[in-house]
Amino acid sequence: FIPSALGFDKLFPCTVIFKGPNLKLRTTVNVLKVNQIVVDAPAEILTNVAAPPDGYKFSVKLSDSAGHSTESSVNQINAPFDCKVEPSFVGFVEPWSDRAVKKSYCVFHPYSPAQLLPVKSNPKDGILHISVRANLKEDSMVTGSAHALFVKGFYIKEPGMLNLTPSCNHSVIIIGGNTDVELFWSAKDLMSVSLVDTNENIGGPSQIVYRVEALKRQPFADKVTIILPATGQTEELEVNYVTGDRTESSSSSGLTTFGLILTCIIVPAGTLWVIMKLLEKPARQAPPRHAPAPAAGPATAPDPASPAIGEFSPRTPQPFMEYVRKTVDDTPYYKRDARRRFNPQNTY
Repeated sequence: FIPSALGFDKLFPCTVIFKGPNLKLRTTVNVLKVNQIVVDAPAEILTNVAAPPDGYKFSVKLSDSAGHSTESSVNQINAPFDCKVEPSFVGFVEPWSDRAVKKSYCVFHPYSPAQLLPVKSNPKDGILHISVRANLKEDSMVTGSAHALFVKGFYIKEPGMLNLTPSCNHSVIIIGGNTDVELFWSAKDLMSVSLVDTNENIGGPSQIVYRVEALKRQPFADKVTIILPATGQTEELEVNYVTGDRTESSSSSGLTTFGLILTCIIVPAGTLWVIMKLLEKPARQAPPRHAPAPAAGPATAPDPASPAIGEFSPRTPQPFMEYVRKTVDDTPYYKRDARRRFNPQNTY
């Protein structure tokens, strides 16, 4: 045979001559240098939750009949093999050659939990065994494959927040994908989370439904934590229960507090003011009552001994008054009819 310099190193053309008594045949055939493909799976467990952005790399090695590895793919623009994954609903694969390290791969890109088609087997079986196969383009009979463990993730069909009210105190959580999950929440006495019976389950083949219900007419805020033990995937769903009088109750509480504070200030101040007024009242004595003025008549000298002159004035003894009158009468040049300039009542 005569190798051709125009061929790739994975195969080469040669000329074959057949001779017979009356026949001579000459033809050209391609001889494959590569007759074996070895595929190695990644060491980690494959999942469709938080998968690597570049996908999972299945290493592909080409070798000849003598067992010598060849790196023919790194010298070409396109890899000399095709890739496919089984079962096909879990994702897709593509051949890729890394020229920097001179290696070839079948890169597996899993579908997200929401994109993953329902599995025909047990929908609660979230663990699958997948196979990635590489086939030589020149000869599909030259093939190699590797098996890997694939764990599906879960997704919440309607993520967000559950708002419960007294008129609608229940709702549902629909989980799809890998339904072998565990649920946790804190307010056990205010909220219940239970799996809906199979006969009432409105989910699809790969979905389950949990019923969330408020147990008391009491506002609360909690979170339902959903965990997938196989991969550690964790999702949280907020749940709020509000009543119609929640805002009013808060406002009334604020007014009540303000009223109590105002009462505590006004009542002691008013009591103190009343006490001060009571203490000031004895010091304010009413003016002494005087006898009513006598009726108009002839002017007469007031009786010094009469108490009407002054209730609190000292009473002058009668003998002393007689003595004063006699002394005045005996005083020379004294005019009896003259107007007196003093009040005998005030004489001591």
